[in-house]
Amino acid sequence: THFGLGTSIMCNAAGSEAIVFSLDLKPEESHLSKQYEGNIGYKCKFPFTQLLGDSKTFDFTRYHPIDIWLCDAEHTEENVFIETKKMLDSEPMLIVWHDTDMSGVMSGIIKAFDGHDNKDKYSLYRVTDTRMSYALHKNILE
Repeated sequence: THFGLGTSIMCNAAGSEAIVFSLDLKPEESHLSKQYEGNIGYKCKFPFTQLLGDSKTFDFTRYHPIDIWLCDAEHTEENVFIETKKMLDSEPMLIVWHDTDMSGVMSGIIKAFDGHDNKDKYSLYRVTDTRMSYALHKNILE
């Protein structure tokens, strides 16, 4: 969640009917992240539900179905790999990743797709001249 700027974009794009969840570390786990700065989400003025926990161990299944994911987490191959596998498990319509210009991020995505049963259900795209990549469920493309 960090400051809540990405959360604001998601809330605004999804509209008032959407339920938006955002996940950040618990304050006592802040040492696990290079990005954690407290005051989680304070710049987001839209309604959203703040979840607290470590994305590598967080049980997202209680929030399924999840239609859209935005992954903008710790920029390590391990974190992105684990998170991408969890996202693919939920079979969303859209997955968006930020910072995919970083080698650890993109390699985590590719590694998760390569070993996942749902990989053939998605088309993976990298947006030229940006830091963004996304995967669309092939049902949307039909």
